[in-house]
Amino acid sequence: MKNVNRFALLLALSFILIPNTFSQTSAGTVAYTVSMPQPSNHLFHVVLRVDGIKGEVQDFKMPAWHPGYYRLIDYEKNVLNFRAGLSADSPQMPWQKVTKNTWRVVTGSADHVFISYDVLGTVSFSAQNFLNENRAFIAPTGMYMYLAGQLQHPVSVSIQLPPNWTRIATGLDRSPIPNGNGALVFTAPDFDTLYDSPMLIGNQETLDFQVQGRLHTVAMENIPASVDRTKMIADLKQMVETAAKLIGDIGYTHYAFLMMGSGNGGIEHSNSSANSFNGAGLTTPAGYLSWLNVKPPRVPH
Repeated sequence: MKNVNRFALLLALSFILIPNTFSQTSAGTVAYTVSMPQPSNHLFHVVLRVDGIKGEVQDFKMPAWHPGYYRLIDYEKNVLNFRAGLSADSPQMPWQKVTKNTWRVVTGSADHVFISYDVLGTVSFSAQNFLNENRAFIAPTGMYMYLAGQLQHPVSVSIQLPPNWTRIATGLDRSPIPNGNGALVFTAPDFDTLYDSPMLIGNQETLDFQVQGRLHTVAMENIPASVDRTKMIADLKQMVETAAKLIGDIGYTHYAFLMMGSGNGGIEHSNSSANSFNGAGLTTPAGYLSWLNVKPPRVPH
């Protein structure tokens, strides 16, 4: 009962904006771990650790937008089993959902907090999270909550692959050092970069090419064996070279083409593009040209 009363008091104070009530951070760690323990149930499990917090109350928010896709998206409806504590297994800290996409946690005098939750991924679309037995697609604004006011903070993401999955394609930088449990670790200098960097995960076929010393990775699925891979890479490389010549520079260190079936359309990002397409269609001249001329994304029903 004391905890309930204390939480109610802190909430009341927060709404009248008492100074130092809301979250602040120093240069502590902001780190996510994403796992997919049972892909067939379409649930990602996310654990967020934030160090260096100050203040009694912390607000964690889920975005309602996706870079390159100009509509509001109700990502918060796919968040399940939210909890907060001093560790992933410790007793829960009091929390309350105070707006549609804001979870308010009473951390008291703690200098760090663990946030864990599940994300349901059932829509195969380049602005939505998706998970099944064959692949995972992470639309980052629908996956990663952020601590209010800390979008400028550096961040790391550890991905724990399901058994027999071997590939992760993304525009994020990969850390050369895996974490303690063997997960692959990726880093971003801030949340703008994190949120603009989707991931395709599974056993996709992967091809590479270089333009001006920058690595370009093509991760693709559902491509018939009869499709000429050499021609695909040559055509993509020519397009990148022509664009780089027109612009006069390449504004990324590496780039990922994420090519997922089935569907139509794609979303461009600063260091990648997420494209849904019909791989079987590449076997015809018209279908191949349609793939090279990616259309705007269609809204899933």
